[in-house]
Amino acid sequence: MRTEHHCDIFQLDNVIIEGKIKTVQKNYEFLISRLMEKEDYNEKYMFLAEIAQNEYNFELNRSSKFDEKIGRQITLLSVIIVAFTTMIASTFFATILTKAPILVGPLILINLFLLGIFLSGAWYQLYLASNLHSSSKFPIAEESLKNKVKSKGEIPAATYWHVYLTYVNCISDNREALKQRLEFIKKSQNFIKAAAISFIILLALIFFAQLYLFLVQGGIK
Repeated sequence: MRTEHHCDIFQLDNVIIEGKIKTVQKNYEFLISRLMEKEDYNEKYMFLAEIAQNEYNFELNRSSKFDEKIGRQITLLSVIIVAFTTMIASTFFATILTKAPILVGPLILINLFLLGIFLSGAWYQLYLASNLHSSSKFPIAEESLKNKVKSKGEIPAATYWHVYLTYVNCISDNREALKQRLEFIKKSQNFIKAAAISFIILLALIFFAQLYLFLVQGGIK
């Protein structure tokens, strides 16, 4: 009887031990599955942050190209304005104004005035666009970001989500600035078109004045 009792106790202990082992295994498998889910979760948010980073870099490149174009246009307009000023100050132009027909002289002056306004307006609009060149920069350095993700006190998924939102805000700010710059550039182009029309009219008036002087007065003296 005592032997059978000991066997029953031994079998009961084995059942309890096996039950505990199965419980531990289940808990371990559950923890592993949760950790795997957590790894996938972190990777998803890291991928989201990388996409936002690529789009942010694209916006920065687009902004730098705008800077180059605006710089070239400002340089070209500055050269044109200097050449325009030199032409007005020349004795040849002064002679044409003084000896041109009565109606042609005032028309030349009006076109000169308009041409000066259009060129100055185009230059000023480009100047305003160039002042918006400062892009919204990402506030966290890449090395600091890596350290923050590796930190034990930080949750990688939460850090990546914060990085994603920061990139999105920077992209939104840069796009808004680019829209404003495009508006200034469009206004500048309109001024340049008007200046080109005014310049063509001015050349036609100068040609007519020269033709008049050569035919009627025998040339400029």
